[in-house]
Parts: sequence; structure tokens; C-alpha cells
Amino acid sequence: MKIMTGGEAVVKALEFLDVNTIFGIPGVHNLAIYSALLDSSIKHVTVRHEQGAGFMADGFARTTGRVGVALVISGPGLTNILTPMGEAYHEAVPLLVISTNNSRRYLNGRTGILHELSQSNAMIRSVAKESRRVPYPEAIVPYLIEAHQLALEGRPGPVHVEIPIDLLDSEIARPDRKTMGQTATVFQLSQQAGVLQDVQQVVEILDTAQHPLIIIGGGAWQAGDNLTQLADKLAAPILLTPAGKGSIDDDHPLCLGVRHHFPAIRTFVENADVVLAFGTELAEDLYGNFFSTKGILIRVDRDVSVFERNIKGHICLLEDANTVAELLNKLVRVRPDRKGLIHRSVRKVKDQASQELPHIFAYRDLAILLNILKEIRTSLPKDGILVSDSTRPAYVAFSEFPSHTPRSFLFPCGYGTLGMALPSAIGTKIAHPERAVSVLAGDGGFQFTMAELGTLCQEKLSIPIIVFNDHGFGEIRMFEETRHPGRRIGVDLKNPDFESLATAYGMPFYRILKNGDLQNALSIALTLQGPSLIEIDSPGSI
Repeated sequence: MKIMTGGEAVVKALEFLDVNTIFGIPGVHNLAIYSALLDSSIKHVTVRHEQGAGFMADGFARTTGRVGVALVISGPGLTNILTPMGEAYHEAVPLLVISTNNSRRYLNGRTGILHELSQSNAMIRSVAKESRRVPYPEAIVPYLIEAHQLALEGRPGPVHVEIPIDLLDSEIARPDRKTMGQTATVFQLSQQAGVLQDVQQVVEILDTAQHPLIIIGGGAWQAGDNLTQLADKLAAPILLTPAGKGSIDDDHPLCLGVRHHFPAIRTFVENADVVLAFGTELAEDLYGNFFSTKGILIRVDRDVSVFERNIKGHICLLEDANTVAELLNKLVRVRPDRKGLIHRSVRKVKDQASQELPHIFAYRDLAILLNILKEIRTSLPKDGILVSDSTRPAYVAFSEFPSHTPRSFLFPCGYGTLGMALPSAIGTKIAHPERAVSVLAGDGGFQFTMAELGTLCQEKLSIPIIVFNDHGFGEIRMFEETRHPGRRIGVDLKNPDFESLATAYGMPFYRILKNGDLQNALSIALTLQGPSLIEIDSPGSI
């Protein structure tokens, strides 16, 4: 009988699951796993902080649909990854977070031992689908396989598996692939037989609809082709949620983009007589406006719980968006007579929204922000990926930066954390080495995870980092100015010299001084073999 350690069992399980990349930091409590990785084909990316590991796994998963894997130590390693897990939980991004804990004999009470963390599983469950502690060595493989499946099942999200360190050095029988395959739970996402009757009802409603409309959320990002075909057949305008941006080409004549926060668009949506909502919770938009319609609401989602959330649907289909869209495409009546009229009406309402732009974003430098986005879009290939932090140019980008492919504009929509952009871009580029990837971050948010410049340079990834430097937390500064003009607290920052920072890491640096500079700098930076730093200095923005 072949024998292996618990640490080897972790790696064997990941290999069985076809995991090819993990993000983490070695520590005294997880060295048994790292020793096993020495003889594995799995690529390990050493991060500078566990928060970086979580965001890198997020970027990897968010742009591939595969499970992103992070490996951290007990105690502080686990608490450091809480924020990216929260972001992934809100955005339905499948992660597998593996952590260690102290030996089982120390887990039932306070002992003062290194990295002790009481109630770790209860803590993690607030930002994860599940958190499980492996009870004995033979359970390591099945726990990891089940966690990986759970991360993908239904509404995707992060799952945590905790392994006490005494299990990692224990010896167990080495399972073969057949045994691991039998361990794996076979789950089926499709409920097609169960929803077919409801789909027929939906077809009848759509065939008589005068003003149908489609809403696409982040849960339908992989259904873009079928949903585009459905929209064309129905001559139905398409509204995207922030998480759904890019699912449909923004240049499509039926696409309203991410513009629910514009009054003209909200009125347009409210007047639809049938709304098909795919993969969205229908939560409030970027500026606190809730979805509303006078028509029949049909909701399609893999997560049954969303049907009772925010606004109830008249018909709810528990099914994958792609499956339902494919079924509808076979059954709905094509409406060619409405095509020209609806295209004109979409252009008209988008023109009205453009007139509302200065009222939505009361920025003194709005014209500068629009030009920044224009120059980035011109330089970035159509399938290029822009990974953004919570920063003022990104808020404008939702409606004004065209995205042409799914998951080509990443943003911390749900949890709204700062610091996601740089590490998430690293994970994204590792997943898609053939595609152009760039970062757009504010100076404040960039410094949350600035340490990952070390990871970026060590991996030699071609990622231009655009830092919009307004010398503080510019959006919050604007709110403070509204509340108490001329008086500020906590929003002005002493920043590093970004050129010196780039030099310290051996990165090319570009300072943007006038129109055209950003387009030229980004075009050059995208051809380089390694990273670069581009600073846009905006001292007078507020």
C-alpha cells in the first residue's frame, strides 16, 4: 500500500481537481503542503500579503469561471484574507481558501499557542458559502474535493477548508484517481426538465410583449452570445448591471450599458411591459436607486434565494442563464418588424443619458476623466482587460468606458473594497497571459496593496499600472466638501514619490502632463515584457 502525508494529500487533491495555480505565503504551519508542492506541476505564486493572495485568486477566477485557490497559514494569515473573501462572496466568485490551524488537541480552549484563533470557522462563514475543519487525515481529500464543487455549485462563492497541522504530517494511504473520482459529488446544475413548462409560459408572454427588456447581471456573464441572440430576436434592449458589464458588447445597438443610475434609463426600464432578469440580485445601483418596473418580471438564476430578494419575480426559473437563453432562442418568435424602431429608441435614450452625465457626476474635472477613459480605451485592445479600484475615473467608466468582451472590466462592485485592482490584475494576467491587462487605481486605493508590486515584478508580468493621483481619497473629499465646505478630515494623503517607487522596483515610469500622453505611454507600456507605472497627477480635481 502506497503511503503519503496529509500535506501530500492536499496537493494530490488539487492536482485531481486540475488546479494549475495557487496563490499564497509559506509559513511554519503549512510547510508540509509546500514540501509537497516541490514535486507538483502546480504553479505557486508567492504574494507579499494574504490579502494579495485572495485578490489574485479572485482575478484568476473572475475571468476564467474556474475556482481560484489561495493557501494561507493559521491565525493572521486567515484574518488577512477576510476582505478579498468578502469581495468574492458578494460578487459570486468561486474561491477555495485553504488554511491551517493548530493541532487538534489545542483547538478546544485558549492556550496562548502561536497563531491561535478562536472560532475561526464561525468568523469565516460571514464571508463564505461554508467553512469546514478537516477532522482526521483521511478526510483531507474528500473535504477539498467537496469544497471545490461547492464553490461552483448554485451561486458561486468562496469556500474555506481548515486543516489542523497535526494532520499534515500524518501518514495515510494514497488514494488513486478512481477513488478520488468516486469521492467527488456529482452535481447537476441543470434543472431543464423542471423549468421547461415555465419556459413555455415565458415564450407565450414574450410573443405578445410590446416593450420587452433584458437585464444581465454578473451571474450571466458566460451567457453573452445566447443572450445577444435572444435580444436580437425579441428586439429587446439590454441593461447591464455593474457586475454584468462586458457580457454584451457595449457597442451593440440594443445595449443600454451600465446606466441604471441615469434617470432617463430608469424611466425607460420602468415602462417595459416584460423584463427578463438573468443572473442578478436586482440590488440598488451605484447611487442607491432600486430597480422598478411596471411590467411582468421574469427572473432566471442558479440561486433560489435571490427570488425572494429585493423584488419578487412573477415567474422565477431556477436554472443557468445560458441554458434558459438557449431554450428561448429555439422557441420565441422573431420580431424583425420592431428592430429599426427599437434601435432608434435605444439611441435616443442613451443620448438623453449623456445629457444627464454632468448631473450624475458633479466633478469639476469630468472632462479630464472622460479623456483619460478615452485614451485608455484607444490604447487597450478590444479584448484587453482593465482592472479598476474604487476611484473616480472608474465610477465614470461604468457608463463611459466601452467594454466589448465578458469580464474585461473588473471592479469591486459588491463589497466595494479598496486595494483590489493591482493583485486582481496579477491573477488575471496569470490566467490570461495572451491578453493585455492594465490597472486603473487611485493613489489611496493603490497603497492598500502596493506591496504586491514585488509579486508583479517577480513574476515579470506585463501590466501597466495607471495611478490617478488626486493626493487623497478624492471621492470622500468631495462628500466632505458638500457637508462642511473648506473643512477636511482624513482625506488628504502624503504619498510616496511614484517615480522613485517605480525606480526602486526597476519599472519604467511615465508621468502624464497633457492630452495624448496617456495614450502614448499606455501603448508603449503594453508592449513591454514587464510592468510599468503611469502617474496622472490631478492636484486640482476638488
